[in-house]
Amino acid sequence: VTTIVSDHWRNYLLLQRQIQQLWQAYQQDLVISNPTIPSQIAPLLRQNINQQSITRLAMLAEQFGRSQSAQAAIARSLSLGLLAIDLDDHIWFCNPLAASWLHIQVGDCLTPHLIPQWLSADQWQADLQALRDGAEVSARNLSHSDRWFEIKLEPLRHSPFDQNPLEQAICLDGFLIVLEDITTRKQAETVLEKQVAELRRLNYLKDDFLSTVSHELRAPMANIKMAIELLKITRSPETTEHYLKILQTECKRETDLINDLLDLQRLEAGAQKFYPEPIDLQNWLPPIIEPFYQRIDTQQQTLEVTLNTSLPKLLTDQSSLERIVIELINN
Repeated sequence: VTTIVSDHWRNYLLLQRQIQQLWQAYQQDLVISNPTIPSQIAPLLRQNINQQSITRLAMLAEQFGRSQSAQAAIARSLSLGLLAIDLDDHIWFCNPLAASWLHIQVGDCLTPHLIPQWLSADQWQADLQALRDGAEVSARNLSHSDRWFEIKLEPLRHSPFDQNPLEQAICLDGFLIVLEDITTRKQAETVLEKQVAELRRLNYLKDDFLSTVSHELRAPMANIKMAIELLKITRSPETTEHYLKILQTECKRETDLINDLLDLQRLEAGAQKFYPEPIDLQNWLPPIIEPFYQRIDTQQQTLEVTLNTSLPKLLTDQSSLERIVIELINN
């Protein structure tokens, strides 16, 4: 009898301690602040403290049941895959998405379904060890079955019932895995990267265009400046007339370049037109080359133009061809 009474008393004290710890830990998290007491245990409230403890345990159990139902419903409706494993690698919870993606069910061992299809053995062991050491594990992005997923591990911890209330140690109970389909995000990132690359390319083209435009605009000005300096020292009317002609030609060329920029704007707007016309190179080319002879002499270079007299007329856009020839000679 003494042994039986002693066992009952020991069990009673353990139950009291567990009830007290549960009540202190979870009272603030009850779904409602004044829960309705089930009718079958309501009379216990009017009796001693022991029966009140049992009433508290019943209230907690009822609230935990409601909370579990709500959490299970939330987990099923999430667009994330959730699964929980214990320290022995057994799955004790998984929502439908996790079960579908990993082809698992409650009670299975996780490792054969996760390695190597999702993670390497080294990655998995490194993450588990980091969680055991209390470190935070960063999420990993991985590709699987033509889709992208983000996988993240979180520790699951609890306070043991047989722990001293004065001690605050939290024991590792298992791991929670959160799996998210990020294919849409990855596709958006890919599109964004392509757009950034295209913007960089366009920026490079813009810089190259501005460099080319400035070069082309400076070339006629160099000829104009040279003709003005020579006009200052010339004495014969024929030479003056010659340099004035150069000035007129280069001013026209500068105007044409500016018009070309306007044509480019119209070209981007889809309003640029092509005007082909017959060109006799024998008569058309020498006046274009004439302004360059003086520059050639000052740089101790030689420029020769040889045209076959039997060449046919060229059908093209005259202004465009002129700009190309002038740019080639400038270079």
